[in-house]
Amino acid sequence: MPARGDFKTLYDALQVSACNVSQPTVEDSWKAPPALVPEDSTILIADSAHGSDDQGNGTIAAPFASIGKAVEAACAMDGAVTVQLREGTYYTGTVEIGHECSGLTVTNYNGETAVVSGGIKLNIPKTAWKPYKLGTGQWVVAQGENNVYGRAQSKADTPTIKYIGTFQNVDQCQSALKSSPKGPFETFTFHTPGFGGDFAGQCFGSTTDDWAPTPQALVTSGYLDNQNTWVAHIPGQVKEIPGLRLNRERMIRAKYPNGNMELSGNWLSGANAGMGGGDYEQGWVPLKANTEWVPPFRHPDGEDIVATDADWPSVEWPHYEGSQSGEGDQGEYHIGVGGYCQDDLTDPITGPTGYDTVHYMRAMNISV
Repeated sequence: MPARGDFKTLYDALQVSACNVSQPTVEDSWKAPPALVPEDSTILIADSAHGSDDQGNGTIAAPFASIGKAVEAACAMDGAVTVQLREGTYYTGTVEIGHECSGLTVTNYNGETAVVSGGIKLNIPKTAWKPYKLGTGQWVVAQGENNVYGRAQSKADTPTIKYIGTFQNVDQCQSALKSSPKGPFETFTFHTPGFGGDFAGQCFGSTTDDWAPTPQALVTSGYLDNQNTWVAHIPGQVKEIPGLRLNRERMIRAKYPNGNMELSGNWLSGANAGMGGGDYEQGWVPLKANTEWVPPFRHPDGEDIVATDADWPSVEWPHYEGSQSGEGDQGEYHIGVGGYCQDDLTDPITGPTGYDTVHYMRAMNISV
């Protein structure tokens, strides 16, 4: 797709960094194409920001507000009809398009960017937000801790860890962090002169908030206490949140551990890094980062059940040449029950087994 340039968004999505391919430096962008209006087509306009389903009639001066209302009006008309969407986000449920809508085209309006969303727009006024946990904005310093252990390179930069300089004490290191053009920094690590070796006196700043220090003598590390967490109650607006977006960007729901799937997969340089060894450069906030988590729980081990046609004499099993009892591994059919290979915990049938297994058994009229 030449229009996307080096296609950095696809590079990040596929985690191509694990294949030792350099990351594109320029973010690609997408521009909505000009509207494609079939010849002799009647045009109806929808505008999510300024239209009205009650007062609108589909003209440029009085557009509809929703896709559903515009499609409903279009399907009631004779001949080809094109619904054009003005720039904005259209929150919509299912839009039924039957045979009566033959000749319908839905497109953007004149190169404008229209976003169709099946989500729910949350209504949260500013007054609803309350502070939950706010940081001091100061360094929290830990003596005898190395937050760049095994990741920093002597007098060199990595994508997220920057060499600041060589100093005599931690105060000089912190002062240099403030004025360094490589920042801003979320954490720092200072090796005292007494540390010895190549790293003696070296100061590093990290551009990410990863905080998982390794105990090591004569090393001081710290993180910026800049937590800015607010909460808001939105009763009745949504029952569950399977996903969350802000300004069209996917927000990462809290989970254990705190991982950002948009950033994971960027391996650190080092031994076996290309095969997934080592640690992530970005996207993971360990438990030591002063966060609060519900402890993870472990599912019980699953059970491997092996079945043959002898177990279901009333069912005709397909056989192939050389098989003793039916399709599968030497005529054996394996299913996993329990463990992590499960589907819906609320369903007594699909709950304990995997999706494919249950639907295969249902298709053969096998009772569970």
